[in-house]
Amino acid sequence: MRRTLKPFFLLVFFSLSLLSLPEKVTGGLRSLTASAVAPFWKGVERKKGRGALLQEERLQVENQRLKAEMETLKEWIVSEGRREEELSRLLWLKGQEKEEEGEREFYKRRIKEIEKLIDLQMQALPARVIYRDPLSWSSSLWLDVGKKTNERLGKEIVAKESPVVMGSSLVGVVEQVEREKCRVRLITDSGLVPSVRAVRGEETSRLLTEQLKGLRLTLKLEEELKGSSEEKRELLERIERVLLTKGEEKRSAYLAKGELFGSSAPLWRSRGNLLQGVGFNYDFGDEEGPARHLRNGQALDGSAEKTPLLQVGDLLVTTGFDGIFPPGLHVARVVEIGRLREGASSYELRAKPTAGSLDYLETLFVLPPFQRASSAQE
Repeated sequence: MRRTLKPFFLLVFFSLSLLSLPEKVTGGLRSLTASAVAPFWKGVERKKGRGALLQEERLQVENQRLKAEMETLKEWIVSEGRREEELSRLLWLKGQEKEEEGEREFYKRRIKEIEKLIDLQMQALPARVIYRDPLSWSSSLWLDVGKKTNERLGKEIVAKESPVVMGSSLVGVVEQVEREKCRVRLITDSGLVPSVRAVRGEETSRLLTEQLKGLRLTLKLEEELKGSSEEKRELLERIERVLLTKGEEKRSAYLAKGELFGSSAPLWRSRGNLLQGVGFNYDFGDEEGPARHLRNGQALDGSAEKTPLLQVGDLLVTTGFDGIFPPGLHVARVVEIGRLREGASSYELRAKPTAGSLDYLETLFVLPPFQRASSAQE
């Protein structure tokens, strides 16, 4: 028992001795103890700080990932809404085909065109923008889908010449496919030259309706996720009023054909994503109508009324003549028409992409290659 209690008595004695020491001596002992323990304590604090920093970084990465997934989900929901609009339009076109005998061939072409687009859109693959070089800002970007994605799906969607869209608007085309990513050539690149034609009438009005409904759906989703605000409510009310007051447009007129290309400018020289248009005329008749005079739009065979080949606000859609893009995809709106020079055989123009500003792309959709999809349908 005595051996057991002896250390205890010694500890009590030592503690009492410390209490009776002079203040100078105890201060020196505290300073000596602090100096001895400081390196160890700093190491502990450093580890704690590093651990907190790593935890914060992990939380930031997780937050960014969740935001990206929410944006993708939002774009997917908006895309689904657009697809429903396409299906509704298909039903409307089939009704018009039965009612208007004189325009039956026109509506048959529109039905065939929209059926092909819907088939491609049903296979659309959502993808996130993961990298964009400032030096080639207007030329290309990278998406997070590639050969591995095709293997997971059991079919090839991401391939060379796969169109890349946002809704019904063309953004670019896949030009290189790697294991887990692909590079997309943008329509603002000078080397990508889609074949397009001007459309005026019902199709132009439909694009505006689609964009307004897409904006309305986006605002409603943001209200549910982030809460409402007075500005959002006012904007939603204005959109509703515009949609309610929109009147019926006359049948679309398919007019001048030409080509578009971009500037390939770097980020700091980007000029609002405007596209250049060249070679626009209607010198040769096709299934959409007769050849027309370049200056006044008069049908050369006198079978159709006079109408300008181009107007500011005309919608430019793909023709399918280039063999890369399916016909009917929206590309741009005409914002400026060049003066027709003496002896010129075509118009030049400037147009703004219907996809909006290509500087802020986040979620896009990859379609299967047009030629392969067409062969499969046939």
